[in-house]
Amino acid sequence: MSLWSTRSVDTNRTKNYVVIKHRLRDVNGTIHGVKFRGGFAVLDKNTKRYSEIKKLPLLREAPEFPIEFLRKLKFITRSTDVQVIWGKDVYYHYMKALTEVMTKEAEEKKVVEEKVHVEETCRCNFRVTSGDLCKNDALDVSPSGYCNIHLLQDDKLAELGFDIPKRLSKDEKKVYKAKIIKKLKSL
Repeated sequence: MSLWSTRSVDTNRTKNYVVIKHRLRDVNGTIHGVKFRGGFAVLDKNTKRYSEIKKLPLLREAPEFPIEFLRKLKFITRSTDVQVIWGKDVYYHYMKALTEVMTKEAEEKKVVEEKVHVEETCRCNFRVTSGDLCKNDALDVSPSGYCNIHLLQDDKLAELGFDIPKRLSKDEKKVYKAKIIKKLKSL
């Protein structure tokens, strides 16, 4: 025995959810099959229902926001509230958009922190193996703003005419660093 589904299995169709704000504040209920909560509804922009809603007088000039806007609403305290109010599909697309926004914000925050680290606190510009910046104080004479530990790994020293050998013992490094610092101070 086989069963026929009445649902469409078109997986190529992409969803473009938008948040629509009703002119009247705190509208809770259903209008033309669209659930409004706190004056906001979530609709797929590619559907017939969206075009029907936009024909209504109170919603004709309604402002639209991207789906990430849901996190700014006062009644959304957890991300699962989106699933409870508007369903799993909206929740899935909300979480997908939210992760993109969060990673972008994290990258911007990291760039700002690195800028503060280098410019305002005068710290070393060298990136350690973990990808973070070195936390030591930078030398005033270092051309790239490196600390005493990472001075020999500065690429600008070669441009200034310093020949840095690849293999040095600990004692030889100390002596060599002292010579380079002395020459850099004289420049």
